[in-house]
Amino acid sequence: MKKNNKGGLTGIQNYLRVDEIKNGLLFLKDGSVHKILQANSINFYLRSEDEQNVIIGGFQEVLNTLAFPIQILLQSRKIDLESYLESIEGNISKEQDPLIKSNMESYLSFLRDMVSSASVMDKNFYIIVSYYPSVIKTSFLDNLFGPSKKNVTNKEIIETLEVLEQRCNSVKLALESIEVICRELQTKEIIELFYATYNQDVVKPDLSYNDIS
Repeated sequence: MKKNNKGGLTGIQNYLRVDEIKNGLLFLKDGSVHKILQANSINFYLRSEDEQNVIIGGFQEVLNTLAFPIQILLQSRKIDLESYLESIEGNISKEQDPLIKSNMESYLSFLRDMVSSASVMDKNFYIIVSYYPSVIKTSFLDNLFGPSKKNVTNKEIIETLEVLEQRCNSVKLALESIEVICRELQTKEIIELFYATYNQDVVKPDLSYNDIS
């Protein structure tokens, strides 16, 4: 990474609001602490009109019951399926059963037609749960992960972690009522999310033929 004349690092890191990502927590430079939940999707348009109305009403109720703000992030990226298609071709050449081989060839033909006519998109849904502790961020982080530089009590650190955990649990429980299940991203997953956000290349999913049912 390049350095400027004063010896400081240059690059996109200088412009990001992110200060630290550790222990499944996202720290921003404004002093806020965040957890990120990944939510599953539901087949809304395959539901009946009555079921759709129930889901919409349930989501409205979820938003009304939360006593704190949340952010909802949708990440949509184009998927490169070429390596997946090549793996299917390899499996077809090895298949001995004529019926299975015929089905695999039909499946491959279907995928190639689909890819040629439209972009295949991968969509992921995230919920950002935030908390603004009444402590200086650098001091809070030092107390949590290293030597203390300022006078911040363990009580304040524990309070921040407890509030975030309670908020995450509230979001999870509320969304379960409309069949949306959430899980907390870990440190590596948060870093990968930021990398994918700022590197707009196509996604190459880790798939095998047996992954598709």
